Amino acid sequence: MIRFTRSALTIALVGALVGPLLGALGAGATAQLQGVFTMPPDAAGQRKAIDFNPAANVVEVVIAAYEWPAQLRTGQTTMCKTFNGIVPGPRIEANVGDKLIVHYFNFLPEPSSIHWHGIEVPATEDGSHISQLGVPAHGGYRRYEFDVLRAHTAWYHPHFNTMVQLEQGMYGAVVFRDPAEDQRLGLPAAESTFVLDDVLLFLDGTHATIWPTDPAKNAERQLNGREGNVLLVNGSDARRIDVQEGVPVRWRVVNASSARFMRLSIPGHDLYRIGGDAGLIAAPDKRPPIDLIPWWQWPVQKVSNPDTTKGILLSPGERAEFVWTPLAKAGTSIALQWHDIARGLHTVAKQGNMLVLTHSHNEGTRAPETLVTIDVKPGTTPPVTWVPPATLRPVTPINVQNAPTIDVMFGHSLPAQDGNVTFFAQMKNMAPLPFPMVTPADAPTVKPNDVRIIRVTNMTGGDHPFHIHGFFFQPIDVQYIDSLTPANNRTVAWGPTENKDVVIVPRRPGLVRGASRTVMRLAIRFDDTGRQGKIYASNKVPTATTSGGWLFHCHNLEHASRGMMSFVQVIP
Repeated sequence: MIRFTRSALTIALVGALVGPLLGALGAGATAQLQGVFTMPPDAAGQRKAIDFNPAANVVEVVIAAYEWPAQLRTGQTTMCKTFNGIVPGPRIEANVGDKLIVHYFNFLPEPSSIHWHGIEVPATEDGSHISQLGVPAHGGYRRYEFDVLRAHTAWYHPHFNTMVQLEQGMYGAVVFRDPAEDQRLGLPAAESTFVLDDVLLFLDGTHATIWPTDPAKNAERQLNGREGNVLLVNGSDARRIDVQEGVPVRWRVVNASSARFMRLSIPGHDLYRIGGDAGLIAAPDKRPPIDLIPWWQWPVQKVSNPDTTKGILLSPGERAEFVWTPLAKAGTSIALQWHDIARGLHTVAKQGNMLVLTHSHNEGTRAPETLVTIDVKPGTTPPVTWVPPATLRPVTPINVQNAPTIDVMFGHSLPAQDGNVTFFAQMKNMAPLPFPMVTPADAPTVKPNDVRIIRVTNMTGGDHPFHIHGFFFQPIDVQYIDSLTPANNRTVAWGPTENKDVVIVPRRPGLVRGASRTVMRLAIRFDDTGRQGKIYASNKVPTATTSGGWLFHCHNLEHASRGMMSFVQVIP
């Protein structure tokens, strides 16, 4: 007699159910994969992927990509590209030491993949377009498998046609836990996960996929990135959640937007940031709420205080974990708010046959918006004054003494007459021309556990979120250089040591192209702990069994898709 394991049954279910289901969508089928492979929504609107493997140290889930309608804007239906028929896709959970197995089925009409953003995976599991071959369209299959090495909040999304697939709904949260660590630190058991996004929708609810035909507007979209007109939290523009008065809660937040910086605050409440991209930070970071500058100090309206020590700022791709205690009285409602902040937006005007760039003077002046309405309920236990532990997780600084440098240069061309702009992540030893991707001969080469300083030079007037795949770095400092205005020259240390995979590289301090730049230094060890023999990646072009390299890029999707991207080779 043949005995089927639960994972075999999973694949059998997919073969028997998913194929006919996807084929029947056009005929009005109502069944959805979310009810087969995904749990019902929790209080925050998140759905968790079902673990089909009974083993205590193995998590095995099914993720399928296909088009399915979702209600993003209240009262409207939008056809989205989804994981398991929902936006965001199901939350994947596991503990440190587990093995994670993901059966991925692609029913889109184009190749796709899963990139495990912020997760230390083998090079062949990374999911980028140079690390693996695309999962074929119309029912292609791939098995992802890797060990969970650290407790943190991460996320997953495709890295093929990312501009469309991610923007239209293909992303989901990943939560890896260390229960013993949480208990030892006394972190709150009450927890919610929020994936933040914004979408650009037409009035009828369809995705605004038409690109601006006006050259100036085209250039602005490319230079600034696409910001949407609908803010989403876990796939809804009207998210609500209940909290108990006086009971501390732990919130995990992922910024999955294409270009929008998410600056978060809860009026009247301090937020204790306890974690970032790589999990718990060294010590709690108390962030007071963002206040509004009164009208007599700002002639336009009450705008958000630009002091970034207030609230929590996440650029696209970044994550945060924070603890807060609802102080409002039961029966009242408060809000998790989005606040505007200047990030170097461009404006473009046509003068004769030329497109002229200037910088927006109205940045940071948009009014705060409600992301989540928080309804305060009576507490079932006495109120608790949460006192954060003095230390959370030790972070050992990377010793970069005598470490060689990997030079990266973020920049872009002036707009062509049609408004198109070329972006680049230019290497120091390349010819002085913008290349969207370097050749293997130009790419930096390292060996496992090598230490390097990544020196990111920002030649532009906008902030850029730098992201590297597969490894974490530690920001060291930022040097502001302006040959025309020496008063702008300064070096600013990063602050407490933190492991990250996304960091904001600030814009240049001066306005004149070529006369000013910003240089950010990042310490990185190409660590193979837990992945010994599995991080080799080179030659840019993947095969069925080898990786083409480890990408780094700007996580503004417009910029990355138009050339602000390169890669590192790891060789034996």
